Amino acid sequence: MLLRKQQTVDLFAITDYNRFQTQLESIHDSVHVIVGGSMAVINYAAFDPIFWLHHCNVDRLMAMYQNIQPNKTMTPGPRSPTLALGGDGNDTASTPLYPFRHPDRDEWTPDELMSYTSIFELGYSYPEVQPKQVVKRAKGDPDHRNTTTQRASRNHTVVQVNSLYAPDNGTEQTRLEWSVVILVDTADFNESCRIMVFISPAQNATDGPVGVAPIFIRQAGSSGVDTHVNTTIPLTQALKDRGLGSLQPDQVVPTLKDQLFWIIEKAGNTDVIPVDSIPSLRVAVFSREASYATNKVPTKGDSTPYYDVTEGKPGGLKQGDPPILKVKPVTEVSDS
Repeated sequence: MLLRKQQTVDLFAITDYNRFQTQLESIHDSVHVIVGGSMAVINYAAFDPIFWLHHCNVDRLMAMYQNIQPNKTMTPGPRSPTLALGGDGNDTASTPLYPFRHPDRDEWTPDELMSYTSIFELGYSYPEVQPKQVVKRAKGDPDHRNTTTQRASRNHTVVQVNSLYAPDNGTEQTRLEWSVVILVDTADFNESCRIMVFISPAQNATDGPVGVAPIFIRQAGSSGVDTHVNTTIPLTQALKDRGLGSLQPDQVVPTLKDQLFWIIEKAGNTDVIPVDSIPSLRVAVFSREASYATNKVPTKGDSTPYYDVTEGKPGGLKQGDPPILKVKPVTEVSDS
């Protein structure tokens, strides 16, 4: 629960829409893979009732993000093949969203849905994005562009996000946070799987994972379509639970160097896939400073990599490898 809350609050600090989309997709995929059964098989997932509850929540998180980070838009990229559009060309903010149409039969497009208030036109909302001040905007109020109204709406959502998801319910604090970042090409897998991350003195998987990176297989890749997935797994709470003296590198790095490991399991069972059989796998450890307050969007500092934690482990990032995040220079930490 605490892991998922941290992953969720981190979404709203992202100012690049494509990066937000990638991390939201990772949260989305993890539910499909962890629930398993038909939810882990794209052809059958929509027949499971939890599919619809799950996607309502994804829509809710999207609306909350649009309110907190307005005017962020997608960067066009190669289109994944669909029955309606094929696989040629780019997806843009004007790509038709088949099969969803207006009453006049024109297709909806992403640029019509860039504001969270677009859901009002569709006749619904969520408590986190619907304070009384903005209800009138759904009814065609001519003053719907009033900046005071917009600010009140955004502040309402920020407070809700911090209350629901921030550490200690958004209590004002600044702390050093740790995470594992996993980059892998889904083309290396034949079926949905999960990469499970552990911190265990005995390198024992029975201790339970501290996080899971989902590999949710949708369809075969096509030319020009990037099939890599990038998942960030927070480690801060897991490290605190292990009673370290502090979250500073001199305490954390030796612990992770000795105890951090990962395995790959098939979705829905415990069959293990050898980690070294996935050539694209890259696993890295980073720290960054984070600041929280009840009425402000969380802020995150630059990420610092620690290659000595992962170097020598299957798929572990090592000094000299291309970065998988925009980072500041590495800090060397002695084991002593």
